[in-house]
Amino acid sequence: MCAGLMVNARVGRCVYGASDAKAGALGSLYDLNADSRLNHRFNVTAGVLADECREVLSSYFSRLRGTDGAGCGCGADLEAHAAHAAALAGAGEDTDTAVDFGPACRRPRRVLLAIDSFKGSVSSARAEEAVAEGVRRVWPDPELRALPLADGGEGTLDAVAACGGEIVTCEVAGPLGKRTSARMLVDVERESAVIEMAEAAGIGYSPCTESSALAATTYGVGELMLRAVRKGAKTLYIGLGGSATNDGGAGMLQALGARVVDDQGCDVAPGLAGLERVASVDLAPALQALDGARIVVLSDVENPLVGRRGALAVFGGQKGLPADDAEALSRCDSWMVGYGRLLDAAIAGARAQGLLRTPEGARTFGSVLGVPGAGAPAAWVPRCWRSVRSYARVWRRCSISWGLTSVYAMSTWS
Repeated sequence: MCAGLMVNARVGRCVYGASDAKAGALGSLYDLNADSRLNHRFNVTAGVLADECREVLSSYFSRLRGTDGAGCGCGADLEAHAAHAAALAGAGEDTDTAVDFGPACRRPRRVLLAIDSFKGSVSSARAEEAVAEGVRRVWPDPELRALPLADGGEGTLDAVAACGGEIVTCEVAGPLGKRTSARMLVDVERESAVIEMAEAAGIGYSPCTESSALAATTYGVGELMLRAVRKGAKTLYIGLGGSATNDGGAGMLQALGARVVDDQGCDVAPGLAGLERVASVDLAPALQALDGARIVVLSDVENPLVGRRGALAVFGGQKGLPADDAEALSRCDSWMVGYGRLLDAAIAGARAQGLLRTPEGARTFGSVLGVPGAGAPAAWVPRCWRSVRSYARVWRRCSISWGLTSVYAMSTWS
């Protein structure tokens, strides 16, 4: 989480008081900064307050056990201290009573738990439950509040579900064509729905081989969007993280009714491989199918669609593309460039027909290829951008209207 914050906030320099460059999160930041695939560089300086940090830690633990160790009865015997610590830790394992770590820990506490999910391991809510249990063992009666957290990827649906709405399960096409069950959250009262892209096109459905990376499609995401609109949703929130796809959203557009065809007028094959054959794109049927629904896209990255920081260069390797084969990636990127230019033409056509207009105050771009955040799921994001600040988050919005339809791309950093 710290590393993501450093990158997304575009921090230029990170200064640590401690001197151990390989301890805990500091070590991970060093590793991150050395990663050649990273799309941001920052300087890391450690040890500027090494003596002060040492004194603070020494003073804190001395107070817990007494100045000379007498507070716990272990004196200067380090092995006795270790055994005592192990006994204290074990004391709370099989009982519901709190562990007493000394007078310094008996002050009243107010604790806010806001923990993102641990990918593939535990949800935000489960992580918060585990931490809350540990807090109560140390402080018996704290004021605890939990805030489920997500970044648009895995766990977004469950985090939002904590605020209300009904989970609905639909059968849609998975990223490799097999029909699968996917959930979405529908809030009838607010006329809205939340869709997690990973539910329909998640990386967990793919073996992450090169062939699967070329064939994976976002078609199921478009099916979920249609189901949500038919259930009365007028605002769709779509979390983009955790996808197995590299198709630039072509499958999603096809499911919504858009025409993505080759030079013979036939629908192109699904996935990234199909983009090689795209000759034209017609967005009008998709705009009509959305029936004026507003779409809010949730993403936590700023990568453009193509280039050295684009979807394939940064995210392709984790989905199965040969990250060490520059020639193959360049070839695939050229397909995405051609597809992006056709989307530009389709946008111009929709505007000429009066189906598309740009809201006042929106920051516009000359092409979808350069829109920040368009490379998040290798999905299409429209050609405009504007920024606002709200509380402790930075929300970056991309807003474009299709008749009564608005499309937003947001990035959230906690």
